[in-house]
Amino acid sequence: MTLGGVFGGYARFLNSMIERPLLAMLASAAVLFVCYNEFTLASPDVEFFLKNDSEEINVLVLGRGNMSAAEKFAAVQEVAARIEGHEAIESIYLQTGPGLARSNDMPAETIGVVGVNLVPYSQRESSRVLTEKYRDMIGAVAGVVVEVRQREGGPPIGKDVQVEISGPSFPAMLEAARKTRAFVDEDTVVVNGQEVPTYMDQEDSLPLPGVEWSMEIDRALAGRYGLSVQEAGAMLQLVTDGLLVDKYRPDDADEEIDIRVRFPEEERSILGLDRIAVATPGGSVPLSNFVTREAKPQVDRVVRRDGKRIIEIKANGNTRVDGHPVSQDAAIAEVKAWLSSGALGDDIDWIIRGADEETNSAAQFFMGAMAAALFMIAMILLLQFNNFYHAGLTLTAVFFSVFGVLLGIALTGQYLSVIMTGVGIVALAGIVVNNNIIFIDTYQHLRRKGLAVRDAAVRAAVQRARPVLLTTGTTILGLLPMVFELNVDFAAGLISRGSTTSDWWVLLSSAVVYGLLFSTLLTLVLTPVLLAAPSVIGARAPAAVESARSLIRRILGRRGEPPAPLPPAPPANEETAPWRRAAE
Repeated sequence: MTLGGVFGGYARFLNSMIERPLLAMLASAAVLFVCYNEFTLASPDVEFFLKNDSEEINVLVLGRGNMSAAEKFAAVQEVAARIEGHEAIESIYLQTGPGLARSNDMPAETIGVVGVNLVPYSQRESSRVLTEKYRDMIGAVAGVVVEVRQREGGPPIGKDVQVEISGPSFPAMLEAARKTRAFVDEDTVVVNGQEVPTYMDQEDSLPLPGVEWSMEIDRALAGRYGLSVQEAGAMLQLVTDGLLVDKYRPDDADEEIDIRVRFPEEERSILGLDRIAVATPGGSVPLSNFVTREAKPQVDRVVRRDGKRIIEIKANGNTRVDGHPVSQDAAIAEVKAWLSSGALGDDIDWIIRGADEETNSAAQFFMGAMAAALFMIAMILLLQFNNFYHAGLTLTAVFFSVFGVLLGIALTGQYLSVIMTGVGIVALAGIVVNNNIIFIDTYQHLRRKGLAVRDAAVRAAVQRARPVLLTTGTTILGLLPMVFELNVDFAAGLISRGSTTSDWWVLLSSAVVYGLLFSTLLTLVLTPVLLAAPSVIGARAPAAVESARSLIRRILGRRGEPPAPLPPAPPANEETAPWRRAAE
């Protein structure tokens, strides 16, 4: 081989590797094993979507008890005053009212929200850093609990851990929910060599502490006094909301006003029920003669899903300890391991909603999408190459690219996003196969011109190496600004790094770059070797069989006449076996 330079060395290297196909395949398998092992050792964080920046931060103020509207607003004002004036804040707005607690993504105890709008990204730190700073600035506020949240930029999934509990009876559900809440409050995990609390921002849908009075009317006994249930109920209203007697609409109002009759304020108490007397046909009778009252735990709301009553426990992975954050997947794994151990008993049903549920659903979708993409690509390749072996060989680049993505994530220390990294891997399926298509199409063209298998494989690789490297290099260079979050402002002549939207594309573009670079380097060597492998292995098969037979005869101690020798193998450039031609 007279070709010089880099491509000449590449051709001579390929020629030597083609003579050792099994060695090349073993070396490739070893490289893939190293990639997977590095990824396992790195153990990157797994997020459903992204750890992205946001221009809004919400501070939730949670309080219990019968607080007046003025008290709620005063508590929210005190929280807002502790962060007001920070250099990263553009504006602040306050919101209070009973409607906040009815929202599905807010705790039932929410009495107010402090909304924070941040200045542009170029003038501040990341919103994730600011969220932790605001937590420290607010600290503890007397009488209320404060929770600082960054607005979700992707699919709304809520908190990291969302445990849903259902069971045969409500008391059993209460006990299980309290056990789960205790675990979430007390569990710890080791992160980067330090033991830290696993969860923060805990909440649950357990009934809020309180008492409500249940009034039971003995219908039979009331009937003996000549009273109906409606009449007895009307008397009870005198010490509660009042008895509605009429409605009145003033001239200057659009809505009617209720006219109600109630006892004086000092008489409107639970003890006032004992002093109510009801007029009956037989005379005045105390209401307590046929009405009994019972104190029961207050039920502020009832949550059902699929017809079953449920109790939810929610929490986020703890990020308050600097340098030792608990990732979303670690927080989910901790509670899942505890629940799977049977801590709640066999009669309690539980399921983890939120990020875990969405992650499993997205993973199944991406697996189906990848299978569908590979199937369609394979059908097109079969129509083009008319060869199952060559079609399968083309798809090996997709397999290599996945390991390249894993290696890139392990080496760079990135986290893994199920959505964006998954999209990048699926997108790779349509990109990385191009290199193998170029190789195999050129190989088939050279074979039709009469070149031998080895010569055609080496020539195809050398001839197409330059365009393969150019297309791969331009694709990677085009994606590098997205990988490094570079923003170019041509009007102002500025180049900056990072923005609110650039976080969205880092993991997707990184996955494409890692997979494309790794699969290209591997296929430059392995694809030509595998193209010639059937011919090389087939030519050496008779000699290998004869060596095996001789070894067996020596082991068994047979000294008989040797069997008739097999016909010599054809030279490398003679393609006479039909099965070999089919493989090629």
